[in-house]
Amino acid sequence: MKKKIKQTKSFLNSPHVVLIPLIIINFMLLYLGYHLMKTDDTYMFSGTGDYVNILNGVVSLNYDINLFEGSSIEYTKEKDVLVTEYKAGYYIVIDDTLVPFLTKTNKNSQGESLKQILEEEKAFTLTEPYTRKEFFTKDVKKAFDNGLFFIVEAKTKNNEEILDKIEISISKISK
Repeated sequence: MKKKIKQTKSFLNSPHVVLIPLIIINFMLLYLGYHLMKTDDTYMFSGTGDYVNILNGVVSLNYDINLFEGSSIEYTKEKDVLVTEYKAGYYIVIDDTLVPFLTKTNKNSQGESLKQILEEEKAFTLTEPYTRKEFFTKDVKKAFDNGLFFIVEAKTKNNEEILDKIEISISKISK
């Protein structure tokens, strides 16, 4: 006599065992991709003033690293100026106030070349890991949408004052 073996269809033997985890993994990957796209903000900027042209500046705020590449700064005056003190750099607008973001300052009684100070390669570049948030705080990240300025304040050896305030044209190029 043959025994009839009763076969029951088990859940583990069905294609649902593979299909359901694949659907869950797919949704998780879509969410992660959406999150990574939303955490990436990229800006390009440039501007022109009495003393400098600012070209090809980049701000990249993303999931791994925050970067401010201060651009190629070109000194536009024909004659260089020796300055005994200066403050030059980028400012952002927070609560209707100009706040220094990336500046350099110095006093030197002998005088320094303003052209050399401004055109120094990588002088206005900042890179910070996303997790650190020392320079790129939430307020700073929001401020790039409000505007960006480049300001040169200096005093020459002849005690003449230089003030060049440039409102930078900044465009968000990410979604």
